[in-house]
Amino acid sequence: MTNIELKNKLQDIANQKQKSIEQMIAYEALNFDTDCKNFFIEIQNIGDATGIANAFIYESDIDTYFETYSTQIMEIQEEYREENDITFLIKGDLKRNLSWLAYEQTAIKMAKELGLEV
Repeated sequence: MTNIELKNKLQDIANQKQKSIEQMIAYEALNFDTDCKNFFIEIQNIGDATGIANAFIYESDIDTYFETYSTQIMEIQEEYREENDITFLIKGDLKRNLSWLAYEQTAIKMAKELGLEV
C-alpha cells in the first residue's frame, strides 16, 4: 500500500462521526510524519517513550481519554486478557496503564487490518 492510499484510509477513519480510539489513532498517524506507516512502527517498537500519543501528555488528558473511551478500553483489556490467558496486576496509575494498553493494542490491530508490515 502506498503512503497516499494509507493516508486516504486513515482519513476515512478520522472522519467517522462516532468517536473511537481508532479515530484518534488515525488522526494522530496522519499528523505524525509524512509517511504514516512510521507512526505504527513507533507504536509497536518504542511505545509511548517518545510521547507519541498526544492523549497521554497531561494527567487531565488521560482522565478525559479514559472517560470518553472507557467502554472500549475495558473491552480491549478483557479481550487482551482472554487472548493471552493472563490476569492483570496493574501497578501505578490504573487509567494511564489501561488507556495505553487500549491505545497500543488498537494501533497494532489497525496496522494489521491496513496490511502494514511493522
